[in-house]
Amino acid sequence: MTLLFSLILAKDEQPNFTKYCVQKDGVLKVIENCEITTFTPDIVVILNISLEMNKTGWMFMEAETNPSLTGKEQMLGLGYAEGFIFHESLANHQANIKEYFLKTDFENDPDYPDEMYQFYTDNMAWTRQMSQTNRDAYWKQVAYTMAHFDGLVLGYQQQANASSFLSELDLFMYMSSGDLLDVVKFAIPNKRHWLNRPELDELNDHCSGLVRVSGDKVFVSQVAWFTFGAMTRVSKKIKFNLGSRAKEIKFSSYPGFSYSFDDWYQTDSGLMVFETTDSVYVDELYELCSTESLMTWFKAPIASRLAADGEEFMSIIGRYNSGTYNNQWVVLDVKKFNQKSTADVLWISEQIPGKVSAYDATPRLLSEGYFPSYNNPSQLEIRLISGYPEAAAKNRSKDYFKSARAQIYLRDANKIETIEQMKAFMRYNDYLHDPLAYEPKTDSQEPADAIASRYDLRTDSRINCYGAFDAKIGEYDRATGKYTTHFISSPAYDNVPAFEFTDLWCPRRGLAEGKYMHEWVEDEVTLN
Repeated sequence: MTLLFSLILAKDEQPNFTKYCVQKDGVLKVIENCEITTFTPDIVVILNISLEMNKTGWMFMEAETNPSLTGKEQMLGLGYAEGFIFHESLANHQANIKEYFLKTDFENDPDYPDEMYQFYTDNMAWTRQMSQTNRDAYWKQVAYTMAHFDGLVLGYQQQANASSFLSELDLFMYMSSGDLLDVVKFAIPNKRHWLNRPELDELNDHCSGLVRVSGDKVFVSQVAWFTFGAMTRVSKKIKFNLGSRAKEIKFSSYPGFSYSFDDWYQTDSGLMVFETTDSVYVDELYELCSTESLMTWFKAPIASRLAADGEEFMSIIGRYNSGTYNNQWVVLDVKKFNQKSTADVLWISEQIPGKVSAYDATPRLLSEGYFPSYNNPSQLEIRLISGYPEAAAKNRSKDYFKSARAQIYLRDANKIETIEQMKAFMRYNDYLHDPLAYEPKTDSQEPADAIASRYDLRTDSRINCYGAFDAKIGEYDRATGKYTTHFISSPAYDNVPAFEFTDLWCPRRGLAEGKYMHEWVEDEVTLN
């Protein structure tokens, strides 16, 4: 067994990798610069890690767990390694996003309200109980993810000092960052008025995505939108033996996360997965939420591990619907694409509190040549239930057909034939010259109206340290069988100024000041 990196990196951006092992000899222990090349019974995980984020904009982690151990042992050791090795960047990232949430979404509260801590206390207890008392394949995977979390807590707390100490509950909430704002609307109804402000609503746009078929090639891509202070990135590739269909998963992520959070996954079982986040404009729907549900950081990796195809992925991701982190999930099945199937190549699901609806979008993909995803439900029923027509009357970005991104996809997506064109499109922001970026309400060109938004380029009071800060593309060629990932970290810079942190408020512990002009990195996934 040998861990070999297949990364293709830009010149002068080759990071330095360190090999680590996690040994279990009564207790877990991280060995740095370990020389072990094959698993022995006491070695739980072997990892190659680069913590030099600023060379490429990414830290890198490639890990393989000992296949002879139980699933819980494998994931506990992996979580322990991540908490121990990434403790400094985890502390920075947790502090950055918590400070951002508190100022932006909690009216400058000094800490999360008690109701939030109570919700997550109850949810963590329910999740533990269910994973311990249910022994089917699904709940075993939940137990494995919980084991990763327990290892993370142990490894992090062993390394953290008093000033950066995080409790188990703090770390559970950190893992649940994607669900957090919807949890607020359920747990603290009197906060809804603040979260429903128009200036905050537009910051609920998280991500642009695209599936594009061109001949024998298919491209599946997502661009994450969030505060630029969240650019503490980790590219992860994990090989494991958890009794699941997938044995290896590549995903974009952050320090300590057992899931992507963006979310973007490529599996050796042939699934290309991403989501973009939808909004819920009918507050009464949040009454359908419950502490007895699973947060997204459990469901997404479990569905990626277990599912044989897109339809099964949607069935799994829809279980124990929390009504939080309400996403449109997009899953392309490389195996079905390889067979030139006219069904089950692309599946879409959309979640709102109380309802998850999925369908086979292959006919649309094959007839139109692409499927776009842009924070707007594709199903009319979901749009109606969640209040999009009323929202669209006030803000055209909420209109499925008339939003700037919808029109940009319609104009340009079918022109994409090569990976270089796909890269350029997913990084596209030429707001000063694009007529589709013109906003009549402000009589100005809008830098947020792009596939790769840049809210920091606004010149009025709506300026914000927010927007698209990466791109990930999965590329599969059925003529050659080559399965490649391409990824980049940094806000768009081709047609606009490169981003750099200025006096604009933005928590950014551990991040370089800029300019952010990183290059693309490539990796490969092998189909099993």
